[in-house]
Amino acid sequence: RGLAEIGRNVRDGLIKAFEKINREGGIKGRHVRLIVLDHENNPTTARDNIEKLKQDYHVDIILSAIGSNAISGFLDLVKNKEILLLFPNALSADLRDPALSNIIHLASSAQELFKGVVDYMHSTFRVRKFAFVLINDQNTRGIQEYLASSAMKNFDIKLFLHDPKSMDFTETAQQIIAFEPNAIGLVTPGRSATEIIRQIGVENLINKHIFAIRSDDGGRKKGGEKEGGKEEEGDGENFPKK
Repeated sequence: RGLAEIGRNVRDGLIKAFEKINREGGIKGRHVRLIVLDHENNPTTARDNIEKLKQDYHVDIILSAIGSNAISGFLDLVKNKEILLLFPNALSADLRDPALSNIIHLASSAQELFKGVVDYMHSTFRVRKFAFVLINDQNTRGIQEYLASSAMKNFDIKLFLHDPKSMDFTETAQQIIAFEPNAIGLVTPGRSATEIIRQIGVENLINKHIFAIRSDDGGRKKGGEKEGGKEEEGDGENFPKK
């Protein structure tokens, strides 16, 4: 499902990065260890995980936490500079508050990102009619609200929301075909995006612009991450389970 897929991809990338660092001698001669905890997209669980990382592992740097909803559970600790949050996979504008100086971002907020995409599609391809396909959960609420706001009033935009647990897009595909958009924006994980395109049918995509944006706003992991309810830790090499 959406956030879990993003989480696995981030986790796997971090494992490889930590392995490479350790193979090259670590940082200042010391090997680094990745600790992975799963917040299950729950702010309370995310908060508990942060406390565990602080108390049990003396960790105060959280790398690539995923999902604005979960991060909200420990945002006060970031604001109070008790932890440093690096490169969160989250698009919420709330996380761009200047008061949150202990966050370092690699990505724009959802508003900045989607405004840039829509403006680019319009200026480059003269697109005015957009269909956006999004996962229907709390992590995309901000994106949904922004695309439906007055900021987008000069464009004909329709949102098509889907259940993150389902791969049946029959109704959604028919609705998109009937809407006849100039462009289709897929804000959904790769497997879902592939299935949506398949169910719409190539014949219905002729002369349409298709683009994808990974919603970040989603996530299922944390400080490390954890998956399937099990804690994982390791130094990068072989990544043993505890």
